[in-house]
Amino acid sequence: MARRAHSSGETASKCNPLRDLAMKSRLWHFSGSYHHSFRRGTTLLELAIVMMVIGFSLFLLIPALLKANEESREQRCSNRLRKIMRGVSCYERANGRFPPGRQFPDLTRNGFILGGYTSYSGFSQTTEYTTGFYSVHVWILPYVDQQDVYKLIDFERAQAKQMLSNGQPYNINYDAYSQPMPLYLCPSDPNTTDNGIGENNYRYNFGGEGPGAGTRTQSMTQREPRPSDRYHPGGNGAFTIGEQGLEIQEYSDGLSRTVFFSERTKGNATDPLQVMVDDTAIVLSGPLAVTISNDVMLQGCLEYTPSLSPFNFTAAGRWPANSDYCNGWPFAGYDSTEYNHVAPPNWEGIDCGVSFIPDTPAEHAIIAARSLHRDSVNVAFGDGSVKAIKDDVDLTLWRAIGTRNGAELLPGQRGRPARRNGYR
Repeated sequence: MARRAHSSGETASKCNPLRDLAMKSRLWHFSGSYHHSFRRGTTLLELAIVMMVIGFSLFLLIPALLKANEESREQRCSNRLRKIMRGVSCYERANGRFPPGRQFPDLTRNGFILGGYTSYSGFSQTTEYTTGFYSVHVWILPYVDQQDVYKLIDFERAQAKQMLSNGQPYNINYDAYSQPMPLYLCPSDPNTTDNGIGENNYRYNFGGEGPGAGTRTQSMTQREPRPSDRYHPGGNGAFTIGEQGLEIQEYSDGLSRTVFFSERTKGNATDPLQVMVDDTAIVLSGPLAVTISNDVMLQGCLEYTPSLSPFNFTAAGRWPANSDYCNGWPFAGYDSTEYNHVAPPNWEGIDCGVSFIPDTPAEHAIIAARSLHRDSVNVAFGDGSVKAIKDDVDLTLWRAIGTRNGAELLPGQRGRPARRNGYR
């Protein structure tokens, strides 16, 4: 009993609610105030450290994200080139020849061939006139899942670039040409109006031999027939002017050695009297002789001194919001859908020509391949392959892959005849 009493007393002495409450109060006050002051200090320190880590991470992450986004856009640009080339291949298989780069004759009235400034004036959209400046982009529409757009085009009426008059549809083919066409736009190019309606970033190759827009004379009425055919031969690019397109055997260099399409940045559509031109523009600075050589033309454009001038064309490939005229994918011309290999990709000069709006066959110009990718442009060869070509590519090589029949041997390749190459 004594032991039990002792145990009970011991327990009783330990169980003192008032004492325990006081002790808990002191402990709570001490630990709470200490903990509060300690957390205050470490929170500021932690915040500073976290901010430093976040800042450093963003410093590393943002460039990586921008690079990844641009690589994604570049990949989409390449994929669209591949799809365009599949359309070109399907056209050739269906028709036995590739699409014409521009049709000859360029302008007729009641069946008689006319010369003149066809793209903007000198005719009306009636059955009295016919024009030939339909682009390759138009001809491949049925083969790139755009049959419905193709059916909207009235090929019995003259082609015209004026789309609007007093803010209202004017062009016979307005319903077709005002359709969104993402296939013909590179996502890397910010110079785009209204989702790029009517606009174009992908151009077909009109030659490496010279700056002529598919003709070797000033005349748009003179034929230069080759043996065994009736149509106008023009230059030596993957595409040229003719009543019909080129047959596969006419690519004697081989399809895998001939560039068919390349990227080109669209114009910024700024006022040429208010804003100095950049490398997306075309200026009036080229020598006048059509038979001018590549290098003379190149030097002439390099010597151009930028200035504010009405003879600066800033709307290449565009349908600007403030304009009634479209210079985009439906139209064949250096102002819209064609380029050449006279100058290297993304060259330091400003593209120039005998006309600042080189839109007719007699108007030669330097129209370079250009992109906003890092130090390169994407090009599509006739065999369907798409490759990135560096800006510092050897100019002789660049011009060689711009010809279909120049008989140039490229590094690491042996001569072989053109053949039908497969497309993926």
